[in-house]
Amino acid sequence: MEKIAKEFLKKNPKYGKSIIENLGSGYNGSAYLTDKKFVVKITKDKAEYNTTKKIVKKANGKYTPKYYYLKEVGDIYIIVMDYVELVDLTSEENFLMNSFRDKIIDFVKSGQNTKEIKKNLEKISNKKIKKIFFGLVDIVDGLIKIGIDNVDIQENNLGFIGNKLVAFDVVDNNELNESVKRIIIKLLKESTNKV
Repeated sequence: MEKIAKEFLKKNPKYGKSIIENLGSGYNGSAYLTDKKFVVKITKDKAEYNTTKKIVKKANGKYTPKYYYLKEVGDIYIIVMDYVELVDLTSEENFLMNSFRDKIIDFVKSGQNTKEIKKNLEKISNKKIKKIFFGLVDIVDGLIKIGIDNVDIQENNLGFIGNKLVAFDVVDNNELNESVKRIIIKLLKESTNKV
């Protein structure tokens, strides 16, 4: 993946001339920080790529980092975005986050009034967690309004750009379902061809 990112930068130096850090790798891809503070993500996740295209069309930079470049190259997808400062939580804050995150998401997804949700969140004394939860309400509500049901909201996919909380590695549940269907169909075809 890093080789692909380096080749991309050679052809697109406005995003950086070199990789200064591997920000992380997962099952489908890797993300790299460039010397110009852009993130170049190389992924095989079509659902994430398709979700990112939706975000760019409807709310680029509003609930997510701003995306600057999207390209499909065979079964590889290149995504260039703003760098996000990851949410940094103590073990107590992480416990609070994990205890209440899903409840907050469920409240928003069920159509509860976001002002009422935030009113109840005002009772939280930890200012950092309160700020994250307020941002989480805005992100989930905003993404739902543009037709995206994000299935991967966790502290590892949340961060700050300046003072604003954003989500990254966003994957729409509908896109994920389509990806799963494609994989199942492919596996079924492969298994029937072997018989």
